[in-house]
Amino acid sequence: MTRVRQSYSFANEAAALAAFNVTEWDSLRSWVAVHGTLYRNTGRMLTDSEGNPYAETEAIDGFHVDALDASGNGAHFPAGNRVYPVTPSMGVM
Repeated sequence: MTRVRQSYSFANEAAALAAFNVTEWDSLRSWVAVHGTLYRNTGRMLTDSEGNPYAETEAIDGFHVDALDASGNGAHFPAGNRVYPVTPSMGVM
């Protein structure tokens, strides 16, 4: 059996829940990873109040969800919201 991780982006959490036809995420926890807002590095370094450097990040538009597709074809997922990240990364909820 082929399992495929697919990434999705929605305008907000309510739109994501509606697209997966649920009212809460708990029922999908075994095959859906809810990330919410994801961040990417801007390429700039900043300095905190103690003088330590850190990478500046910015939010990526949308509410992000990954789903594990056990069938491999994704037919039961919201195709219109699928995204294809060049550099997949985990988000902060």
